[in-house]
Amino acid sequence: MTSKKPPSAGFQKVKATLAVQAERFQTVISKWVTSVLHFWNKPRWGLTFFLWKNKFKILLPPAILLWIFIILVSLVNLGYSLDINRMEKLYLQQIRLNAPIKELQEQNRQQDLRIKKLEKRIKEIVLIRKQALGGTTGKVSGYPRGSCNYPSLIFPIKGGEIYQYWSFVHPALDIPAPYGTPIYASASGVVAYANWKNSYGIVVFLNIGGGLQLRFAHMSGTDVRVGDYIKKGAVIGRVGATGNVSSPTAYHVHFEEVCSGERINPLKYFR
Repeated sequence: MTSKKPPSAGFQKVKATLAVQAERFQTVISKWVTSVLHFWNKPRWGLTFFLWKNKFKILLPPAILLWIFIILVSLVNLGYSLDINRMEKLYLQQIRLNAPIKELQEQNRQQDLRIKKLEKRIKEIVLIRKQALGGTTGKVSGYPRGSCNYPSLIFPIKGGEIYQYWSFVHPALDIPAPYGTPIYASASGVVAYANWKNSYGIVVFLNIGGGLQLRFAHMSGTDVRVGDYIKKGAVIGRVGATGNVSSPTAYHVHFEEVCSGERINPLKYFR
């Protein structure tokens, strides 16, 4: 057996030096840890309380103060979280409540649009109706007014029958007849107009004196010209369906009597 060789003197010296350094390091670490623990555990800062007029101050170590701070921060964060959750719930609830309100508002808006469309359509119908009933904005009266002289009239269509009588809604007489049937002057007078005029279609305005004017509308054509003197019973045109009529085949003459701008009922003056 071989015997172990004893360590050299240099090795022993190094080992002794390392042992000394390790002991010093351990001593330093121990002191540092002790200082830190002493710092954290020794009361250094205080909390001041006021009870009525008395003042109390409690000294606490930094460790306890740190834990108190952490707890306070946690409580604040918890409060914020609760507030956020509550606000989120309120927001979602508000959205749920606002949904029917917005739906009602949208329904009201759609209803308003429909009402406006209906009002516009009614105005258009009234305008079309007004034009169809004579195309004039003159006054309507069922009885003679002013200083007009009312001569006797003859029927503008021989053997014709009145289809629609005079009314405040329709201030004229509608007398149907086959297409091209002659239309006769109901009284003697001077032609003031003989052409197409708005909703009247082809129309003849006949001034018969005394502030009176006769109008024969929806003709297919005229046999007179402006300025012609027409005798009572003379042919002035032919039955048609021009202008605003109910249908292209609604052949008739639209007959009006106007006194100083007022359309009156001519029925009582036929002889």
